[in-house]
Amino acid sequence: MFKLRTRVRKFISDFESRYKINLDPELLVEALTHKSFSVENNQFPPYERLEFLGDSVIALIVSEYIYRFYSLEEGQMTMVRANIVSKEALASYAKKLDLGKLALVGKSPDEQAFRQSNKLLGDLFEALVGCIFLVNGYSKTADFILKLFKSVIDYHVENSEELLDSKGKLATIARHLGLGEVIYEYTSEGEDHNTLWTSKALIDGHIRGVGQSTSQKDASKKAAEKALKTFDK
Repeated sequence: MFKLRTRVRKFISDFESRYKINLDPELLVEALTHKSFSVENNQFPPYERLEFLGDSVIALIVSEYIYRFYSLEEGQMTMVRANIVSKEALASYAKKLDLGKLALVGKSPDEQAFRQSNKLLGDLFEALVGCIFLVNGYSKTADFILKLFKSVIDYHVENSEELLDSKGKLATIARHLGLGEVIYEYTSEGEDHNTLWTSKALIDGHIRGVGQSTSQKDASKKAAEKALKTFDK
């Protein structure tokens, strides 16, 4: 465990120097401990409580920023926030901080792949934020989050109208559930002046909706509308 402790100490030193906020070593180790490691080593509590706290803190900070600085409708605010706080999005920040290498996970054949999974990385980032919040309070945690998120939030706000159409909503739901990107496949039949397009909306390799139209764009929108209905069931 010596090498791991050394890595954690170095992470704390680098992190505190870069972001000007404090980290508690004991809380950080908890934030890095997956339940599979906790089962094998009873003295290490898993990160789930810190993850729960961090998830709420991130959502509040992002929501407050959107409310204060943009005049969006509730639906737009919800879509923007969902894109920002999805596991996939949070995992990208965890990768930048190299949290996967620091994570304490149980021994398994697919350990290396698991360390790079969006689910684990997203959880780790939320747990880290929970750790930061407990030590530093809301204001400094908000400064940290917005330093990372602000440009991304601004981008999604600027494109919030697109988020409200069927394809935008489907993409948001898929990301929020950690299912990856929506892929559209197209086939056509008929002459150029009388073409019928068929579009299939695939999520995680599975067809979730099929749409047809004389317009390729409209066919994909109809496929997205069909796919959205499958999430309502």
